Amino acid sequence: MASNPKHIFKNIFFFLHIFLSNFIINSNSSSQKIFNKCPIQLNYKIPGADPTSQCELPIDPNKLSPSFLERWFTREMFEDLFPFSNLGWGPHPCSPYSYEAFVIAARYFPSFGEEISLNNGFTPKENSRRDVANFLAHAIQETGLNDISVYQMSGLNLSQANECFFRGGLYNWFEGGPVSAFLAPSTSMRPEGGDKCIAGGRYCSPSPFFECGNETEGKYFKSCYFGRGAIQISYNYNYGQFGDWLKTQNISADLLKHPNLVLTKRDPPLALLASLWFYMSPQPPKPAMHDIILGIDNLIEKNKQKKNSKRLIPYYQPGFYPSHFVNKNEENRKKCEEMISGKYSKLFGLDSTTSGCLNFTMNTKIENNTEKMFFQIETNNNTNLINEDKIERILDLTRI
Repeated sequence: MASNPKHIFKNIFFFLHIFLSNFIINSNSSSQKIFNKCPIQLNYKIPGADPTSQCELPIDPNKLSPSFLERWFTREMFEDLFPFSNLGWGPHPCSPYSYEAFVIAARYFPSFGEEISLNNGFTPKENSRRDVANFLAHAIQETGLNDISVYQMSGLNLSQANECFFRGGLYNWFEGGPVSAFLAPSTSMRPEGGDKCIAGGRYCSPSPFFECGNETEGKYFKSCYFGRGAIQISYNYNYGQFGDWLKTQNISADLLKHPNLVLTKRDPPLALLASLWFYMSPQPPKPAMHDIILGIDNLIEKNKQKKNSKRLIPYYQPGFYPSHFVNKNEENRKKCEEMISGKYSKLFGLDSTTSGCLNFTMNTKIENNTEKMFFQIETNNNTNLINEDKIERILDLTRI
């Protein structure tokens, strides 16, 4: 996975997730513009990355039925959210990121964006919108033009730059983009340019199950497993597992030999499908990101005919969080209070009654003997403070 600075990670998940969730829950018009004050005529186009005039349009060879997502997430919403996608040229069916590719991907995971009733404190509609908002927030953090200084250097004031910040998603195709150091010079501007890389982009982890290709062309390797796509999959084992899943869907793509098919295949397009597969698939013992945001655990019940059994996962409930999903919440608490009382509150419709990030009343101690980590959750004016320097600072979105 490609990584971005921590402050970008926090901004994306606090602001984009909340705002997008609220917008798509409350929007009554498919043509409503989300960020009217962002001048989308700004030019962040990478020369040479413009979509071709003719291309093989994205298709679904399995001709799956439309998913529930297509009932409410419109082309206008997608194009309004991502005007700077595809290296600044915007959504286009000839480019890796398009509305067509998005809805095709969603058809392979019909529970994505589905209105589902769960005992988690949210309505089915809210569950649906939160699910999609979470996926898009991850994608923007991963491959977005999400450095606010870029917009400020374009002459925007801070307010305009803040609004444009959220529209920079799906900008990059390759890890390290827009001009990836892993690729041959001048090849980052075309999806097919990722067919070969220098040794640093191989990302090969020796595995008897997912063997890396070793074919070379001069000084370049032809099987390179660096990050590609909206939520970038990387390393041979992820490309291999995604390829195995594609086989179960009767889709032919040898991603261990030709990993760049993630960006160039059109039947179906894979740049968003690979990302959605990663988002929707559990990585034992961790549940899928989709399940975490909704608070469900999909269990295959052995010796029973039921296909799936859904229950609330423990760390969704306000009284219990295992250490690997707990963040150092003092900083997050301050950020939450800043949102509610600061300049963003009106834009996002936030106050002490609408923001769940202050609604904790816990006072408990947990010790993790396996990881030798200890932390304490204290109550302070209905906020929780978690004191543990060693806990990974992953933003907890389950109550936002």
